[in-house]
Amino acid sequence: MAELEEDSSLMERFNMLMDHKEERMEEKENWNIINEHVVRPIREDLCKADWSVDSIQRCVGVTRTNGSSCTVIGLKEGERYLEDWEVGKVRVLYPSMSPMSHSCIPNCSTSQNPDFSLTVRTMRRVERGEELTISYTRLFTGRLQRQRDFMQNWFFQCSCPRCVDVTDLGTNFDTIVCRQCGSSLLPNQTNPEAVWQCLQCGDRLDPDQVVQLEQILERELEEAPTDSSEERIQFYERFIQNNQKLVHPGHSILMKAKCKLLMAYENPRSRKLMDRKCELCRDLLNLLDRILPGQTEVRGRILYEASAPTFLLLQLDLEEGKIDTDTFVKQLKGLEQRMEECVMCLKGEKEGTYAFYLEEKANKVLKNIKEMIMFSDFLQ
Repeated sequence: MAELEEDSSLMERFNMLMDHKEERMEEKENWNIINEHVVRPIREDLCKADWSVDSIQRCVGVTRTNGSSCTVIGLKEGERYLEDWEVGKVRVLYPSMSPMSHSCIPNCSTSQNPDFSLTVRTMRRVERGEELTISYTRLFTGRLQRQRDFMQNWFFQCSCPRCVDVTDLGTNFDTIVCRQCGSSLLPNQTNPEAVWQCLQCGDRLDPDQVVQLEQILERELEEAPTDSSEERIQFYERFIQNNQKLVHPGHSILMKAKCKLLMAYENPRSRKLMDRKCELCRDLLNLLDRILPGQTEVRGRILYEASAPTFLLLQLDLEEGKIDTDTFVKQLKGLEQRMEECVMCLKGEKEGTYAFYLEEKANKVLKNIKEMIMFSDFLQ
């Protein structure tokens, strides 16, 4: 508020943002907590009695519904890595980003920088007059949870192409396996309170039962061991295999588990493990093609993770006579194109971030591939 009082242009931009006062006042318990633990200490303990209750509550509302979660990122030489719980988080208001609307298929992404500034980038071609949008939710959030989050946190119901399609653009991001016949169980309407009904036998579940099932799976997923990559791999493989009896293989929680499994496969040595890592990359990239198309950091990371096992498998195929030299070079050129895409996805991140570090590594891989293609005549 002190900044707003000193900067009239900032105040003008701030006044354009909604605080959803009426909706927040209906949350009586939360409204009273804010009055007791935020408004009163500011006015009394900080001696800011000239700041009205309404103005402080408005700042809280604007920050809640327009702000972004922010934490410390990036390491400088000599600094010790800290876990998220050690660092903590704050909520920050970025006036230039805050007016941007949400879409579950956004055309822009946001990335926090080590100096706490925020970068907004377009992820794909944006047509003249097209609204710039960002996503308010995490990638692996199913349709039902997204809709409930929108109402509880931002007081709106999303009607983007993903949310008006009960299959979430055919990804089955929320699809449950019917406990009676094993077919697909989906909501019979697009609203978040719709009953879920089996497409084959007609068995039903209410949405609260679906949420309860998903919460159980989320808690189970959080119990993954942290001691060794081998233990994590075994845990995630077992989790995916066992829970395909409960939810569709494309369900958001299983896709989240696949992403964690991919990162656990750090340096697979056998052909079987390298094939598995490449399969996980394909599954995740196919998902991104539908729900998050364009040049995104997560796409860049997956493309990078796929590069080493793909190259090693190509080498094995060539050595074992499964492919000839021409096919090897052709597929190597395909890998070159994917690594160029990887670099484009990671480009522009600030020094000190993991994406910046990964871009440097991806450029080295790309350089090696180009050199191998250049000297491919010697492979004949």
